Amino acid sequence: MKIELKQIYLPCCEEDGERYLVDRLWPRGMSKAKAHLAGWPKFLTPSTQLRVWYHEDRSRWPLFRLRYLVELEEITDLADEFLRSVEAETISLVYASSSKKNLHAAILKQFLKARLDE
Repeated sequence: MKIELKQIYLPCCEEDGERYLVDRLWPRGMSKAKAHLAGWPKFLTPSTQLRVWYHEDRSRWPLFRLRYLVELEEITDLADEFLRSVEAETISLVYASSSKKNLHAAILKQFLKARLDE
């Protein structure tokens, strides 16, 4: 399975495969019809507490990354179930952030790829 990252506001295309929103909050100004999502697995997103804590001080990125990985490790069974449920050869993890720096979706992609390799 190929896992891609894509900002949700960019136009959908066939190469996206199945699109999954990996933000805890729904993106502003995006309609569900325009999003073209196969799913919204909120359990894979950073917890509200972690997200709020990080947004209070963006210099916390290195610690945020570690804490998010701990959260993901606690739900490996759910992550594995999610990956087994996907039938597409390609999935796109879509996010709302306009920044490509310090992107939680990149951490999630790395985590999911490692789960596939086990």
